[in-house]
This record gives sequence, C-alpha cells and structure tokens, in this order.
Amino acid sequence: MNNRIHSEEKAYVEGGEELKQPGQTPAEQKTLSRRKLLASMGMAGVAMAVTGYSLEAASERGQPGTAIGGIPQYLDGLNETVIRKVNSISALIKQTGMFDGQIFEVISYHDGRNMGGDLFMWSESTSKSLHDGGYFIDPSIFVPGFATFNTYYTAQNTTGGVWVRLNNDSEVAAENYGLNDDQAMVWNCAAIMKAQNRAAIVSNGLATPKPVTLPSGLFQTTDPIEIAVINSRAIPLIGKGRFNTELRKTTNNPISNKYPVSGIDAVVFVHPTTAMGSAGVFGEHIQGMTLSRTAALHKTGFGYYAKGSPIATRRDIGCTGHEYGYWQDDCWMSQVNQIYAVTCKNGIAIRGGTSVTGANIYADRCEQIAIDLRGLTYSTLTVHADGCGTDTTSNTGYPAFNLQFVKGCTITASTERHRGTDFFIQYCDGLVVNGGRSLNAKAVSASTPKIFIQDAVMQFNGYSWRYALDSLTADEKALYTFVQEVGMNSAWSFNECQGNAQWNNFPAQVADTAYIGSYKKSRYSEDSGLVKATLLHNSGTWKKLCYVANTTHIKVLSCICPASPRYYDFPAVMNKAAISSDSANPTTLTAQQYTNGVADNAQPLQAYIGADGWLYIKPSAGGANYDFRYVIAK
Repeated sequence: MNNRIHSEEKAYVEGGEELKQPGQTPAEQKTLSRRKLLASMGMAGVAMAVTGYSLEAASERGQPGTAIGGIPQYLDGLNETVIRKVNSISALIKQTGMFDGQIFEVISYHDGRNMGGDLFMWSESTSKSLHDGGYFIDPSIFVPGFATFNTYYTAQNTTGGVWVRLNNDSEVAAENYGLNDDQAMVWNCAAIMKAQNRAAIVSNGLATPKPVTLPSGLFQTTDPIEIAVINSRAIPLIGKGRFNTELRKTTNNPISNKYPVSGIDAVVFVHPTTAMGSAGVFGEHIQGMTLSRTAALHKTGFGYYAKGSPIATRRDIGCTGHEYGYWQDDCWMSQVNQIYAVTCKNGIAIRGGTSVTGANIYADRCEQIAIDLRGLTYSTLTVHADGCGTDTTSNTGYPAFNLQFVKGCTITASTERHRGTDFFIQYCDGLVVNGGRSLNAKAVSASTPKIFIQDAVMQFNGYSWRYALDSLTADEKALYTFVQEVGMNSAWSFNECQGNAQWNNFPAQVADTAYIGSYKKSRYSEDSGLVKATLLHNSGTWKKLCYVANTTHIKVLSCICPASPRYYDFPAVMNKAAISSDSANPTTLTAQQYTNGVADNAQPLQAYIGADGWLYIKPSAGGANYDFRYVIAK
C-alpha cells in the first residue's frame, strides 16, 4: 500500500484543494517524507493526534481521514494511518489483519482501570521471544486472570510478530506491566519486579539506573518486592506518597534463594545477592509509599527490610501492622526521613552503620520497642515514640529507645503515652540526647526505671520529665523510678533538664519555685583544679585518685562513703614532693578514718605518684570494696 506510516513514499501537500476560505492564497505544493514528518512530530505529536482530535474521518474524496489531527487537514496523504483505539491489552491481542508498523492506542492495560495504556506498534519481524508482558506483547499468549497473572511475563514462542509499546519515558511505570488496584490482583509484586527488569535494560549500563514509579492506589502483593540491582546500584522505587500509594502483602512468602540470608518475609526487601559477595548495594532510593499486610497477617514479618545498602535515600515510608515495621542494618551514609511505623509489634530499627542522618522518624502505637538504634555510630537522628510498649506480657513494658552499643551519636527524642523505660542505654560512648520530653506515661505493673544505664558515657540536654507521670494514680507513679544504673563505670549528665516531683533524687523544682537544671554522675571529673573522683577502696589494687603532674600541692576536701557510715578526714595540705614515687614503698597518708562517727585507723590510706603523673591510692588493709567519693583541690 502507498500510504502506511512506515513507508518512505511521499505525503503530498494538496493545499489548494483544502483551503476554502475566501481571500486565502493556496499553499505551494510540497512533498515531505513520512518518516521525517513523524520524526519532527515526535511521540508527543502522535499522542496529541490520538488524544486531542477525532480520528473518524471521511474526506471529500471518499478516502479515510488523516490520522494526524493536529496537522492541517491538507496532509491527507497519510490517509490510511488511522490509529485505532482498544480498551485493553486483552483486546489488543485479539486484533487481526494488521500491517507492519500499524499503531494502536490501548486505553488501559486492564479494561476500565485507566492505567497502563499507551501506543503500541505491530512489528512483524520482532521475535516473540522478547515478550515481557509490558513493552513486548506476544498476541498468542492469553492474558491470564488476576490469580495467576504472574505467569504472563514468560516468553513462550520465538517466531516474529509482537506488539511493541511506543514509550520513551525516562521512568518505567509499573502499571505498564499490569499493576492494578483491583483487590483480586495479588501479583502486583511481579509487575513491579518486571518493571525493574525493564528499568535495568533501558538504563543501558548507566551507573544511575532509571527509576520504577508506582501510581496512587492500594496494590496487593504475594511475594516480597526484591529491589533489583544493576552495576551495584539499586533501581529506585518511587510512589506517590505514603497516603497515596500502598503495597499490601497477602501472604507470608519469604524472599527468593539468591541471598545469603533466608526466610525473611518483607513487603520490600533490599540486600546484596550471594553472587555479589561482600559488595554492597549502593544508591538505593525508596520513597512515597505505605507498606502493610492483610488483617490475617497482622504483626508478622517486616514492612521494609534493608541490609548492606549504604549511601541510600529512604523517604516518606509508612509501615503498618508488621512484626517489625521498618528495619535497616549496616546501611551507612544513608538518609532517612518521614519514616512512620504504626500498630506494629516493633516499630523502627536503624541499626549498625555509620553517618546516618534523618528526621521525623515516628513510631506510633507499636507494642514493644518503638525505636531500635542498636550499634549505630556517628549519626544524627530525630525520633519520637507515641503510645508504644503496650504489650502486657511484660510487667515493665518495653523501651521506647533501645540504645545499645551506640557510639558518637546525637538524637533529638521524645515520648508520649509510653509504657515502660524511655531510654535503655547500654555500652554506649559519646551518646547525646537533646530536647524533647516524656509526657503522660502509661501504667506498668512492676518497678520500672525511665532510664536504664550500664557502662555508658552520655548526656541529656534540655530534656523534661516534669509531666511524665501526670496521667497516673499515686500507686502507679510509685512504680516509675528515674535512673537505674547497673555497674559503676558509667558517666552521665543531665544539663538544663527537668526531673519529676515523684523522684526525690531529681525533682523538677525545689520549694515549688526553682527549677533544677543539672544532675550529673561521673567516676572522675576535673573543673579548674577541682577534682571529683569516686574510688573503690580495695587493698588488693592501686587506684588512680587524681592527676598531679600539673600541681605542687593538693588538698583532699572530703572523702565520704555513700553506702556505709565511713569517711576520711585529711587535716593538712599534701606536698607532692613528700609522697613516694615507688609503689613498693608507698607513703602512709595522715588521714583519719571514722566509722559510725568513731575514729578508726584500721585501714590507713597509702599513696604513691606514678611515672604517668597520677596519684595512686589504696587502703593498707581491708577496704570492704566500698566506694568513696573524693573532692580534691589542687
């Protein structure tokens, strides 16, 4: 035929026949290659022709009207290029009598759903082996029902003849692979995975893969959505926002067997494959979706799970109704923002890794641990727990913030309506908690500290517990204590903070008017020559009392045992030069010991100055393993 889109024959501009308005001068007759015409129009022009103008035509010469409605009608040389419309892919594959290069418009992938439609061109020579259910359609493969839709993506034939999607967008829409918000469609996970495969292909080896996009809607899934990787770079998955795009898992199916971990049931899963070895997944970008489960699977599996995926961006992610809402581990240099876990058993875990930054990280009504930061290092986060720790299988509730092995991190944190310990702090170095407050705690049934500390160095700045217990009865208030310290190695301080009237050791105010601002505990501190040191008196080992290399004299102002009615009185200033430098021949100090107010010299103190410049001390006998608190001027 002489007038098909794919041909190189000429389209004639018969302007004189078409210009009917009086006074107009007919255009000069011209010729234009159809291929050049289509190239000059681009896909946008073709789309305009399809969607903006009627394609039904009958010219005055009795020929089919022009398909390119956006071009003046005198280009009727393209008189057999009418682009037909069909309602769905199922309707498309039923077409017969197509010529090579003929274009059809598919309104929607699935009939009546208004998503996944596009322009498709019939190609007689393209192999059916390319069939992927989205961009290449083999008409001999029947479109299955929703229950088995995952089977549609496998090629079955090798001869020529497929429909080719005419789409050159830089993003790959998952709806182009049949993503559908019909609740019977439980294989949206397969559609997303195929869209990722397409993104990997069109990325053409680029270091920055093309993203896969998700439309608004609630999309059911069966298997975990495993984020695909190309050249160690994760393919981005971008939704329309956590209140617009929702992925809901309908089974407890675990991940595939290509990973070094197994058995993980997650809605979205990111992890290096076994074949990748120790290499990480880089550049992950997940954004704009809620991850949930059907009611029968409530409080099982993970919402979002990532491990070994550094330098990532995770933003605007909601996790609803899982055993673990959001979980990332060893994802260093990541950015996490607007992460929301609600009605999960455990809320949000940002574990391990270094240099993680994030804000608006919120656990809401999660039954056990709200925010788990175990092993995090050199990171800065803003976190909040609201209505968590409610699982009554524990008499003491659960920690709002699990802070174990945290190193060099700063968090801004607060709790509301939390049941249990606010901060569980264990084996931490350089932990700083800023701002925030503890408000309206929920009742526990056994004694519970608001702060648990063991072997940690940390500080609170500007934090308030003033209204922490306001919603409780007197008996319920009595079950909450302020700080429980295990061991004696920790150093902590509360700077410009407010306690609670229930806690005598750190009330919010004294005399009902003056705020208490600071409360500190350290085994050793020095401020402008005033030393405070706590030593365990034990005759078996020497203990460092204070650094004296920078002074000539010292004065012990007090030495008191807080656990026993004992103290030492040092009557005189000590000349450093008079103290032995030999631990085998120490100096006996002129300090009088008192027990129950009675002079007792059974345990005189001995001292020597070490080569490191420190004054070492111990009792000559006994010591009873009591702590003594020293205040020393030097």
